[in-house]
Amino acid sequence: MIRSLLNSVVFSKIVTAASQFLIVMLVQFYLPKEETNYIYQLLSWSAIIVAMISFGANAALSKFLRDHNGDRSLRFAVFLLIKKVVLINIICFIGYRLNIFTELDFEQLMFISLCASLNFVDYISESDGYKTVRFISILKISVYIPAFVIKWYLLSIDSHYFYYSLYIEWLVVFLVMLFNPQSSLHWKGKWLCNYEDVKVLWSFLTTSSWVWLSGIIQLSWTRGSFIILSSQIGLASANTYFIFIRVIEAFSFVPNAISMRYFSKVLACEKSKVERLKKQYINDMVKISSLISFAVLILTWAYVGIYLKLSTDYTLYLISMLSSFFFMLRISLSREIVLNGKLHWSLISYLSAFLFAYLAYVLISPEGIIGALVCYLIYVLTSFFSPVICGWNTFKEYRKCLNLRLN
Repeated sequence: MIRSLLNSVVFSKIVTAASQFLIVMLVQFYLPKEETNYIYQLLSWSAIIVAMISFGANAALSKFLRDHNGDRSLRFAVFLLIKKVVLINIICFIGYRLNIFTELDFEQLMFISLCASLNFVDYISESDGYKTVRFISILKISVYIPAFVIKWYLLSIDSHYFYYSLYIEWLVVFLVMLFNPQSSLHWKGKWLCNYEDVKVLWSFLTTSSWVWLSGIIQLSWTRGSFIILSSQIGLASANTYFIFIRVIEAFSFVPNAISMRYFSKVLACEKSKVERLKKQYINDMVKISSLISFAVLILTWAYVGIYLKLSTDYTLYLISMLSSFFFMLRISLSREIVLNGKLHWSLISYLSAFLFAYLAYVLISPEGIIGALVCYLIYVLTSFFSPVICGWNTFKEYRKCLNLRLN
């Protein structure tokens, strides 16, 4: 699977992650800290809203569509899209009535959230097989590179228009997929849901509620903590905290790309080959997570030590390595949880992580970047180890790779 890092699927993940991360960095370089914090809050709230409206219909969508015939994909996608539009309007309206989003522009938040929510097209393509996965990967490369250049230009002339372009790539990808004859989303298919479709899809959404709740809890901490810290440790430190998280998340393209290939292979292969694929997948993930942790260490040193010229102890660099290593492993673990059908482990994972991180936040009461990052590290560690411990026999390959034993 390491060799799969050289193909178009992985390269598209690299382009996607790099463009999103570079935009975050350009905002930091071009704009004052107040406007930078505003954009980061837009991104944070939109991520939370997308998690709320998804009902868990993301990673679990691939297996569901494979089990329920691909010709229903367009009808399901239309239903999900209508649901997302309605819920985004409701959530934004309630948020403004309760004075939660008073500092954010209503139209900007709605449009950004809608575009970001279209990422479910990635998971629909997985259910179509590797041919469609490769097509959408090449498509994303073709869209994200010029989109990044356009965003850079908009940022340099007028940040108002830049706001609306933050997730415009997903809208373009979704529209192109509608006109791809090989895609199950092709617009000439039957797009209107019947009663049976709604019944099947609703059943799926209710059974995937574990993933939905865990996604909300996950982003409530990683994004919600930034929003809270903006008023507690100052805008400059909070912006640095946000960039630190995005550095780690930017590297998630590697486990996501490998997982994408692994997931499609497992769904298509014979049961006798699943165990062998699983061992190879986990071994590769541990190796790659180690390499990513060193890359994050170098970037952290370059940003904090060279760009910001801050004198800090080695605690920050240790946190960056540990957080990135276990964050990558947690992403790979998500696919295993879906394949094993133990979706409640996902909720246990992120709920326990949220509680432990919040307890650390209360005890530490962070007043600077180090305290905030310690809470984040506790969150990441708990999110990985809680399902591994709960599913001690199911995730034995992870235990073997990390040499974990019960004494």
